[in-house]
Amino acid sequence: MQDVWERRIRRSEELQRQWPFAQEVLRFFRAVTSFQQDTYRRVESAAKPDSPKLDTRFLASFFPSFLALVERHGPPDLSQLAQKFKDREEADWEKMLLGYWNRTGPGGDLSVQFFPKAILQPYTMYRAKRWSAEVGAMGDALDIASPPSVCPFCSRAPVVSLLRHDEDKESTIARSLVCSLCATAWSYPRILCPSCKENRPEKLPRYTAPEIAWMRIEACEACHHYVKAVDLRKNPDATPEVDEIGATPLDMIARDRGYTKLEANIVGV
Repeated sequence: MQDVWERRIRRSEELQRQWPFAQEVLRFFRAVTSFQQDTYRRVESAAKPDSPKLDTRFLASFFPSFLALVERHGPPDLSQLAQKFKDREEADWEKMLLGYWNRTGPGGDLSVQFFPKAILQPYTMYRAKRWSAEVGAMGDALDIASPPSVCPFCSRAPVVSLLRHDEDKESTIARSLVCSLCATAWSYPRILCPSCKENRPEKLPRYTAPEIAWMRIEACEACHHYVKAVDLRKNPDATPEVDEIGATPLDMIARDRGYTKLEANIVGV
């Protein structure tokens, strides 16, 4: 079975051919994903991958090769930061990882968050996969009367919303949110803002772009945040995390209307 990393790489290649406006960001995403695929395999084969304590020394060992990758393939701002971080001590890289993990790092600086997040994501995805296998599918077990707006595994904000046919009621649309760090998906009401819990339909506008018919902006007039949604009913071949990154016209529409993205994706968009 094709794993999640291969699906992401293949989808990014496909969208690069289809979307000239997103070629650069998808090319960089593909390079990051290839690195994360190798990181995941090394985490998977590590001696104690399920230890509750974050193994910063093990994870910091990925920094040199990742910084070199970003130097070669990243946008100018990230490439310059990679050069700067390359000369730091391993203890500094461990501090960056812990800062992101414990949310004590520079929260407003997306470029600084990018490096530890990219390294921690495959590690957290592996742990979430093990957790999900142990506790079972969590979507139906959550309290829909009080649905969590953050990931039930790692407590991070969602990066994309999914729409699909409800398995029990084919005529009903089911919505899920996907975690920005560990990629866990959980059920969430369709008419509810994941940022502030606004539930008045007139305060939750939706915007689309004609070139991306299976995607839309889900915005909130109460808190002025937005997430992008992938409608798998319209395009079952979509890979949500990849399509979300490439759909830059939707980000432009949202920004022009004064909305702020709820959570940046893995490449900082």
